[in-house]
Amino acid sequence: MEIHNLLEEKVKTSVDEYCESSSFDRKKHCDCIQCRLDVACYVLNNTTPKYVVSSRGIVHHELEYTKKLQLEADILGLVKEGFSVIASRKRPEIDHTKKSESPDREGIFFNFPNIIGKIINGKTFEPISNAEVKLFLDDNLVNMTSKMTSNPIRLTEYTGGLFIFWPYPVKAEKSGMEKTFTFKITVTHPDYNEYTKLFDVKVTSKESFQDSIHLQNTMNIEEIYLFPRGV
Repeated sequence: MEIHNLLEEKVKTSVDEYCESSSFDRKKHCDCIQCRLDVACYVLNNTTPKYVVSSRGIVHHELEYTKKLQLEADILGLVKEGFSVIASRKRPEIDHTKKSESPDREGIFFNFPNIIGKIINGKTFEPISNAEVKLFLDDNLVNMTSKMTSNPIRLTEYTGGLFIFWPYPVKAEKSGMEKTFTFKITVTHPDYNEYTKLFDVKVTSKESFQDSIHLQNTMNIEEIYLFPRGV
């Protein structure tokens, strides 16, 4: 079992978005990976953590937090404050030219949205638990970007039939390329007929590796209805 602080993803997203915004002053502040991490730590040390277990509850907490605009405003304020603090404590022994934590995350990528869906009983219209949901691309099980999401996913009574996938980005040749990827979802359950769904995701390549979950990049697929075996 893995426990995660959901705010870590939100803070990392806020830091990255601020660095890429027009209001970020590169003459005053450094946006290298180490300074970004230092700022993220500063913000997290000044906020109350929000813990979740693996992917369970991520969707619920995302929906809950996006309604609380004040929280996002507070985080952004701390991000700006953090850059000012870090700038005054800049460490000379650190390579401030490094822009990525990992070489395999440097370059141009097709970044996929967070894919959210719901499994429902086709007769009672109640959410289904104990179903196994898998995501495929080119008949291969898709790797996830973060340990906060898994593939396959086993639905429990606490998820309300909801599932979320966060596909690992695919390398691209150049920025600005548009490409449509066809994903396949399969759902199995001992008491229900198996289900397969194909759907397309159109994305544009960018010079960044998206490694933070946020609802601004979310794809909600149509609800999936399962019917008991023999029906």
